[in-house]
Order: sequence, then C-alpha cells, then structure tokens
Amino acid sequence: MSNPTKKQSFMGGAAILASAVVIVKLIGALYKVPLGNILTDAAFADFNTAYDIYSLLIIISTGGLPVALSKMVSEASSLGRGNHVHKVFQLALVAFCVLGTISFLIMAVFPAQLADLMNNSRSYWSILALAPAVFFICPMSALRGYFQGHSLMTPTAVSQIIEAICKLAVGLVLASVLTSREVDESLAAAGAILGVSVGCLLGMVYMLFCYHGHRAHLRPSHDTPGDTREILATLAKLAIPITLGSSIIAATNILDTSILMDRLQDALGCTEDAARNLKGVYDKTLTLYNLPSSFMVPLTASVIPAVSAARAVKNYRQGAQISETTLRTTALLALPAGRETGGRSYGLTPAHMAYRIGPGPKLLGIRLPQALRACYHQEACNGFNYRRAADETMDLCLRKLFTRLGEQSYRRSEEIMALLGRLLC
Repeated sequence: MSNPTKKQSFMGGAAILASAVVIVKLIGALYKVPLGNILTDAAFADFNTAYDIYSLLIIISTGGLPVALSKMVSEASSLGRGNHVHKVFQLALVAFCVLGTISFLIMAVFPAQLADLMNNSRSYWSILALAPAVFFICPMSALRGYFQGHSLMTPTAVSQIIEAICKLAVGLVLASVLTSREVDESLAAAGAILGVSVGCLLGMVYMLFCYHGHRAHLRPSHDTPGDTREILATLAKLAIPITLGSSIIAATNILDTSILMDRLQDALGCTEDAARNLKGVYDKTLTLYNLPSSFMVPLTASVIPAVSAARAVKNYRQGAQISETTLRTTALLALPAGRETGGRSYGLTPAHMAYRIGPGPKLLGIRLPQALRACYHQEACNGFNYRRAADETMDLCLRKLFTRLGEQSYRRSEEIMALLGRLLC
C-alpha cells in the first residue's frame, strides 16, 4: 500500500469490496465448476457437508465481532483516540484467537462425530482438512475489522482474492492428482477443500504484513484507553445480536443437510453412497442461487464504520444519507437478481450447463414417482388454499398477491404432473 493511512470514502470502500467480490466469484466459478466435474457427485457432497459445518463455526466465531470491532475502531479513530483503538484491537484479537482455537479443536478432535451428525460418515476427511481454516480465519477477521474501522478496504479485498487464488490452485491440483491416482473419492474431496485452509493461512499472513505497515505510519497518540471490562462488554453487546442473526442461515444449512441425508436414507431407502450422490447434485444446483447475496457483504462492511464515524462526530445527516444510499444500492442489486433467479427456476440454468450432472437422480428408482406424487399433491393444495384466500379477502392488494401465488402453485403442479407422466411412460 502506497499510503496505508489514507481513508477511503463509503462508496469508494464499497466499490473496492464489490470489485473484490466480482473477482472472487469469477475465481470461484473457475474453481467450483471444474471441481464439480473432477469430483464425483458423492465426493462433492462430502466437500459441501464439511463446508456447511465450517460456515456455522466461522459465523459463530467471527460473525459479529468484525462488525463490532470496525464500529468501535471507527468511532475512536474519528475522535483521535489512537491508544484506545489499539487496545480495542488487541482485546478483540485475543477473543478471536480463543474462539478460533475452540472451533479448530471441535473440527480437529471430533470429525467422526460431526460426520455422523450430518448423516454422512464419508465427510470425515473433508472436515479434518478444513479444521485449520477455522483458526486462521479468526485473526484474519480481526485484522479485517480493524482496517474496515479505519475505512481502508483494500487489505480486505486483496486478502479475499489471495484466499480465492490459493483455493483455486491448491484445491484443483490436489483434487486432480488424487482423482487420477484413483484414491478414495472422500480423500479427493478432502484434498480439494484443503485449498481453503491454505488460502486462509496466506490471507492471514498478508493481513499481518498490512497491519505492521499501517502501524508504522500512524501518528503518536496521547489519549488514555478505556477500561478493559467496558471494552469487552461493548464488543459483546454489539457482536452477540449480529452473530445470532447471521448464524440462522448457516444453522439452517446444517439442519437442511442433516435432514436431507437422513430422509434420503430412511424415507426413500437409499444407501449412504446413493444419498451422497443425490446430495452432490443438489449442491451443484445451489451454486448459482447463492451468488446474489454475496454482493450484499461489501455494502455491510462499508456502511457500518461509515455511519458510526458520522454519528460519533454528530453528523447525523451524513449518516442518514449513507444509509439511504445503501438501501437504494441494495434494491438495485437484489430486485433484478431475484427476478432473474425466479425466472430461471423452471428452465435450464447455467448450473445445469456448467456441471456434468452424474447418475444421482437415477438412483431413486421406483421411489421417485411416489415423491413426485407427494409434491404434486402439496402444490395443488397450496394453489387451492391461495385461491380460497384470494376469494375471501377484501384487500385488493392481498387478493392480487394470493391469486398470483395460486397461479404459480397450479403451474408447478402441472409441471410436476407432466414430469411424472414422462417418467411413467
């Protein structure tokens, strides 16, 4: 960094992080699509099962603390309290390392238990290979929160790109080598996911380098830092609600994976290997639909320190303008993405064209018609209930909404019936 202490504007910081997200997602596509074609569907399911556990532990360990840290650093920095900023960061870094160590031990010591909890015992090696990443990402998240609090988004953006490149290079090479040597497919998945751990390690090293460069250019400060207990209490007060809110999606993914694997084996009578194949196909189709939400993260990372700094100096008008700009930008991104995603729900998606979908769907055999009949019945009932609700309400807007939902449910039931007819012919 040529000038490591020069702050960036809110939109400038958001633009840098958004550009990084675009680059990371492009690298991710170069990683995930070939990886999905190198690994079998079952191995891809092992990969994503471990990643679901990793995601939940990461959110619990780092979900709210970086945001809380960036807010406190931004407020103290805007008031010229350099010593207080340093103390806040040190305390937060210790907290991050403690949480990272606990999360690492959970994945490293209990991989078999976690795999059994997910009803996928073959994901053992992938969970073990991903354990170091949980530790490395915790101090890196503390450093990201520190720089975001100073409105310096470039280190975060570059570290994300470093992570993605390492994941691409190491993961694809190991997956290709292990697959070509015909080792067990679960070990090939572990090799692919080891790239994430290597990427987190190198990203953390880069952030430490940036931190030392930034500290060397800071002006001496003579303020008295705040009380340790008060700082920790404030961090917890800010971080816990954000962590609880952020963990809902990750916890839902954990439950979804566990329930899906359980139902495929118990309800449909699939073997564990057959269930893994089906889960791998399911995971491949989710890749496209998780893309739009990733563009919201840069706005969140930029808006909180920017608004906090404005409020710290009692510039409430600027804080309101930043918030309004964020909402407009979010709407401009979310509405077209939702329309496009919904419009492609029943057609040929890029996920189908990119991945070679294996024989997983054929493994259901005779039980597939039973599942389709149940889906048809559910959608038809939904359509009937929506139509009835539309007839009973006096609100014109609700009537229009219920009517449209009913039409969508009936259309889905017709598509399911057509699919069932083709299957039985």
